[in-house]
Amino acid sequence: MKTCYYERYLLGIATMLVCTPALAQGISNSAGTSLVSSGNVSIVIQNGGIQNDGGFIKGKSTVIFTGNSATSNSFVSGSSPADFYNFTVNKTAKGVQLNTDISISNTLKMQSGDSLFLNNHNIDLGSTGAISGEINSRRITGLTGGYIRANAILDVATAANPGNLGLQITSPVNLGNTVIKRFCKRPAVNCINRYFEIIPTHNAGLNATLTCYYFDAELNGISEWDLNLHSSLDSGAFWVLDGKTDMSTSLNFVTMNLYNKLQLVTLADIYLTLPVSSLNLKAYLQNKQIVIEWTGAYNANNSAYEIERSVNGREFAVIGTVRQQSGYNSVNYSFTDPQPVSGFNYYRLKQFANDNRVLCSGITRVQYDPSADATAITYPNPAHGQAKTIVTATAEKDIKIMLFDNSHKPVLVKNIHLLKGCNEIVWDITRLPAGCYYVGTTDGYLRSEKLVKQ
Repeated sequence: MKTCYYERYLLGIATMLVCTPALAQGISNSAGTSLVSSGNVSIVIQNGGIQNDGGFIKGKSTVIFTGNSATSNSFVSGSSPADFYNFTVNKTAKGVQLNTDISISNTLKMQSGDSLFLNNHNIDLGSTGAISGEINSRRITGLTGGYIRANAILDVATAANPGNLGLQITSPVNLGNTVIKRFCKRPAVNCINRYFEIIPTHNAGLNATLTCYYFDAELNGISEWDLNLHSSLDSGAFWVLDGKTDMSTSLNFVTMNLYNKLQLVTLADIYLTLPVSSLNLKAYLQNKQIVIEWTGAYNANNSAYEIERSVNGREFAVIGTVRQQSGYNSVNYSFTDPQPVSGFNYYRLKQFANDNRVLCSGITRVQYDPSADATAITYPNPAHGQAKTIVTATAEKDIKIMLFDNSHKPVLVKNIHLLKGCNEIVWDITRLPAGCYYVGTTDGYLRSEKLVKQ
C-alpha cells in the first residue's frame, strides 16, 4: 500500500490549510493511499470537504472546517471509515454535511457557523468522545435520519451524560456498559425533534431518574410548559406518558424518575398521539358530567374499548367498558363519566383485540369546575385545516371568543350567541403558521384551551 506522509506540514502544532474549488474540494484520498498526521496538528479545510477512499491515521490531529460556502461543499464522504480525533465546525456561515458514517474519539466541537447535518448517517463517539459547544443556533441535526452514539459503564451513576448527548442518567444500581443513541427527529406526532435509545447491559429494577435536554429549535411548536417525558419499551410502537418531576425552560430540560427499565424516551406534550390515532377522541362537560366520544371502524379482530381516567395524566384507572358494534364501517361511540373530579380529568381508550393485543389511544382532557358557567374542549388537536371548539354553557349568553397566539395577540375573533348546552364553533386555521395557539375569552368566562397547528 502506498502511504502519503504530510509530516512536512503537519509536525508539531503546524497547520495545513486546504482551500480548493470544485472537486477535489479539500482532501481527496484515493484507495491504496493514507493520510497520516503526526503529533498535535490542525488540518484546516476552508470551503471544502474530505473524501476518504483510502486510509486516515488521525493521531491527535484536529480537523477544522472553516469558510462560508454552502453546506453541501463542506462534507465528509468516501468508501473508507472516517475516524477522527478532534472534529471542529468553525464556519462563519452555513454548516457541514455527512455523506458517510464517522467516528470521533475525543471532541466534536461546534465552535461557529451552522449545524452539523447527519444526512441519514451516524456519528460514533465511543466511550471517550464528547460533544462540545452545541447551542440552539449551532447544533447537530438530522431530520432525515441518523444518530449520534456514545457508550459508558454506568455503575451507580449520578447525572451521567455519556458523550454529552443531552441525556443524564442517575441510578443506584449497575447498568453495566450502556449504549445511548440520540436521534434528531421526532419519533411520533407531538414530539420534539429529539429522542434517545438507551441500551443497558442490565435492564431491570433500575429505579433510574432521567433528565432530557433539548433546544428551542427542536420544539415543533410545542409549548415548553407542556413538555413531559414519554417512554416506549417496544421500539416506538406504543408510547407511555411518564410525566415530569422537574423542568426548566431557561436551562431547557425535563426530569422524571422511577424508570425500572429503559429503551426509548422522548419529550412530547400530554396529547402525544399513540397507535389508535384515528378514533377522533374528544371529551366535554355536559350537565356536571363528562361525555367521552369517539369514532371507530369495525374490525373483526377487536372486541371492546376500555375507558380509563387519570387525575395527573400518568396513572390511569378503568372507569368503564364499551363493546365494539359489528356490521358497520364506522360507529360513533360515547361514554359518560358521572363523577368527574374537580380539576383536570384525563381520558384515554384501550382497544382489546382477539389476538390478545392491546392498543392505546391518545389522551384528551377536560377541566371540571363545579361552579363554572361554561367549559370548552377543542379538537382535533393538533389540527391542520380546521378545528372545532365545543362550548357547554349552563345558560344563554353572548360572548366574544378568540384564538390567541403565544404572545396573547388575537389572531381570530368570533362573536357567538351561546345556547344552553353544547355549542360548536369552527376555526379555519389553514392560513395560520404552525405553532401553539389558545382558545378563550378575555373576561375569564372560558378557561384557555391550547390548540396546536401543524
